[in-house]
Amino acid sequence: MSRRDSTFLYLGDERMGSRNTYVVAFAQRPGQATISSTVRWSGRTVPILVQGIVWVDQDSFQIIRIRTDLLAPRNDIGLTRQTTDLTLSEVKLPDLATPLWLPSDGKVYLVFKGQTFRNEHRYADYRHFGVSIKIGP
Repeated sequence: MSRRDSTFLYLGDERMGSRNTYVVAFAQRPGQATISSTVRWSGRTVPILVQGIVWVDQDSFQIIRIRTDLLAPRNDIGLTRQTTDLTLSEVKLPDLATPLWLPSDGKVYLVFKGQTFRNEHRYADYRHFGVSIKIGP
């Protein structure tokens, strides 16, 4: 998502745990958004535009939480709701000098063809893996 593809609105400040955050709403612009999510259904790929709210740490400018919803229902494929709510947290790995901001939990809600679906995900015990390759005869 780029700034020219979306509209942004500062909503105010909110405390999230021990962090002060800026709260910003956003919505992708139909006809202008060049990056979109897609859904593959019945052999075709359907673009999905989103709107949402993001909570940004006031000190580090890291995203702490992001919630996205469909910009508009896609009744043509039966998708009337898709909400994703993702919380990120700082993860310090022993072999990396800089902490990473990675998902700690996520929730996905869908209403598809009249059926309601809900998935919850918890992320923990992150590890750093390295790969080395040798190209030779």
